[in-house]
Amino acid sequence: MAESGLAEVMSAVFGGVPKMLSGKKFPQNVRALRLVVEEVLRSIIEQTPITRKHDLMSILEELARRSKTTKLWVDILIKPVFIMMMFIRAEREGDWPLHLEALTLMMPYFYATGHVHYARYGLFYLRSMEALPTKVLDLFMKGEHVLRHILGIWNGIWSDMYIETTFMRYGHGKGGIIGITLKPETLKTWALSLHLCSKLESNLSEIVDGDGGNVQIIHKEESSSFCLQ
Repeated sequence: MAESGLAEVMSAVFGGVPKMLSGKKFPQNVRALRLVVEEVLRSIIEQTPITRKHDLMSILEELARRSKTTKLWVDILIKPVFIMMMFIRAEREGDWPLHLEALTLMMPYFYATGHVHYARYGLFYLRSMEALPTKVLDLFMKGEHVLRHILGIWNGIWSDMYIETTFMRYGHGKGGIIGITLKPETLKTWALSLHLCSKLESNLSEIVDGDGGNVQIIHKEESSSFCLQ
């Protein structure tokens, strides 16, 4: 999308757009691209009664055949953003079939953009998931392939993101590995016990804050503090 005007449009609202377009700032990136696509499609959605995704995609394909610029925006922006939102929805809702479908749709983009490692291991991952043991598959179909900080809806997150906000956060925080020692045996003891210490710290925080029984019924961005009155 270089020199397509996308960066200029996003820069009118968001800062750090060059970093965002290079794959950094994940939350801001998702929000910005979603808003851009929503505005691009606004006239189509308002003028045409659309009840299914298939109807919208048919309209976009027809428009793409008429204009090279439209084809660029449809193929390089709109479709990938749809896939991205599908992938996020799969994790938020714990929808295993949707997770696999979204990843399958990503594969051609990995090859086209030269991300050979994503393409290679993405394909390996898909094939491995097709051969899951029945017991594991049953759990994944119930949404247990995602993790949650608290019970609720639309708040499932990826396992690596969960680790970053728990295990790694405690490890790099006060009393963590930074600056304690360089002795190999001490570091080994610290590393092997970190998951237990992190769990204890988490449990103590729940006791102190009294939020152990909380259940999230709406997403935080739908709360009054995020919405314009």
